Amino acid sequence: MKAQTLQNELKFLFDCALRAANPTLAIRNELRSNPLPKLERGRFILLAIGKAGCSMLEEAINHVPKGSKIEAICVTNYENARPLAN
Repeated sequence: MKAQTLQNELKFLFDCALRAANPTLAIRNELRSNPLPKLERGRFILLAIGKAGCSMLEEAINHVPKGSKIEAICVTNYENARPLAN
């Protein structure tokens, strides 16, 4: 195998690993495959924990059916805390 071919293959595998480890993409892919149901009554309670919690929570909120009531909380460390975009 040529060095350039090996390098391209390794970069491809590295990029795949990064995409697989991206929490936001993981939430997006899961909720596209398994959408949240429209609730006749009640509310969605969303909880995210960890350094990527804010990003995961924003992504989950984007997949809640329109018009649904939402309560959301994120537990993360001080360095990763930020206002949510939604």
